[in-house]
Amino acid sequence: MAHAAEETLRRQEAVLRQDSVSLTAAAERTGASPTRLATLVDRGEALAVPVGGEIRMPTWQLRRNELHPILPSATALADSFPGRLATLHDWLGRPHQDLAGRSPADLLEAGDLETVSALIASICTAGR
Repeated sequence: MAHAAEETLRRQEAVLRQDSVSLTAAAERTGASPTRLATLVDRGEALAVPVGGEIRMPTWQLRRNELHPILPSATALADSFPGRLATLHDWLGRPHQDLAGRSPADLLEAGDLETVSALIASICTAGR
């Protein structure tokens, strides 16, 4: 059973690395400079993962907005989610029955942070 859990985590981490982009690519997507994005990561206001000596950013948090290039509360979502960043990333990309087949990432893209936060809170409550 532990082997299956480890394999699942390895798969989730591989998907996270694949669905993340370099600071330069994130800058192209958002309009912000790579330096600004690196500063947000350093201040804990944006999420990033090291991949082969490079800092990469999960794409679900990026917004095309030079002044506010990161989804508001992206780090709060990660902090409140019961699991690792790779698990959150996997969960965000999966369609959910409670969302009429849409994924939480679809809702975030549409600006519905409140519903995604409520879903995470319900997961935390159910896990108690």
